Amino acid sequence: MMKTSQAYPVSYSDLDPYKSSKYIALLLCGLLLIQLPLNWMYPSEVLARRSSAVEVADRAVPQAIQAFTLGLMLVYIVLTGVNPGQYGFKIGIALGLLANYMFLTTLLLSGSGLSGRLYIFIKSVYWMIGAIAFYRLCLGGALTLAHIRGTAVALIILGSCHTMVFCLSPESRIGQNAEAFLLVWCIPLLLLGRSSLWSWLLVAMASIAIIVTCKRGAMLALISGLVAYAVTSTKLSSRKFSFRKVLPGILLIGTVITVGIIWQMDNLLYRFEFWDNPDAMGSGRGFFYRVIFLEWYNSGFIQIIFGKGFFTVPSTTGKYLLDGVRAHSDWLEILHGMGLVGIGLFVFVHAMIISIVRRAWRLRHPITAPLVMAYTSFAMINVYSECVIGSVYTIFFALLLGYGSAAITTHKSTQNIYL
Repeated sequence: MMKTSQAYPVSYSDLDPYKSSKYIALLLCGLLLIQLPLNWMYPSEVLARRSSAVEVADRAVPQAIQAFTLGLMLVYIVLTGVNPGQYGFKIGIALGLLANYMFLTTLLLSGSGLSGRLYIFIKSVYWMIGAIAFYRLCLGGALTLAHIRGTAVALIILGSCHTMVFCLSPESRIGQNAEAFLLVWCIPLLLLGRSSLWSWLLVAMASIAIIVTCKRGAMLALISGLVAYAVTSTKLSSRKFSFRKVLPGILLIGTVITVGIIWQMDNLLYRFEFWDNPDAMGSGRGFFYRVIFLEWYNSGFIQIIFGKGFFTVPSTTGKYLLDGVRAHSDWLEILHGMGLVGIGLFVFVHAMIISIVRRAWRLRHPITAPLVMAYTSFAMINVYSECVIGSVYTIFFALLLGYGSAAITTHKSTQNIYL
């Protein structure tokens, strides 16, 4: 159990209902791990469109596992207190407000297709509920750093291997997600605590897998996150030349990324060939970003303030494209569906995360560099893709957020790895 500060008094029994928390923590790690191979065994329609070698399968099994995972986290939260901000988790208050407003705009403002929007809503709050549950499990000592890093190692090995096999297959199209964003979230988890040579080799493995996907968004999130990690480590070093502790790893990853980019240069040039066309750039983002914003801007006053309804962007883009596409930007998706109120709540979420980062920085806590790396990737993806709306893999960002917040709240580690 983490030693708690006087500001956040909590007893172990509060966070260990029926002495079950350790079993819940282990079960959650296992459930998160098993979902990855299940996604390969039961391919979705989206995955099947990306490769002629993949056939669509009934998704009942992986969906049932995800539903059970969500239910388990909810039961634990109910047993330990329904207040999302309880035990000093201020981010939980922001996440709770955003989730509740999502639900209201799903029920009250959305038109037809309510069942589909409710499904996306459940996927969207998956990581928010996870952050609250992980925080409490870490605070009570049931979910440990060993559990988290062990899960990250297994996911990076499995995800990297599958991604490279899938993307290098001649049947696969260029620029497919595969497990790229999963790897982006798992790398900071792997870098928690002191990083060994094996840790950096696994980061290199994940990095080359991300490059192979030729997925621009994942590559940008990876590179910006690594730069943020290196800069943070340097700034927090109190002794001259102490950056040499992480320098070999950074040089290794930089070399791997450079070699990977050279290897995939032709495919990457193909992915960037329309950047001189404002409408076609970014797989058409230039066009539908403008369409989505103007649809919101030209709507009535009530819709500008409160939104047109959660996840209504596909209906809007469907007026202009054969198949309605998502916003490919959390900010635009929230602005269109939840209005200025939703944007305000999302800014509040960012502000609460930044407050944790700042607190970690002031404490010179070992969690700081991985936390800055993860938040940098999160903030980048919010702009040009979606990790808040309908993304299941953001649960691993929630895992880092929960662990980091608990460690900072209790000052779990007084050791400064930057010395």
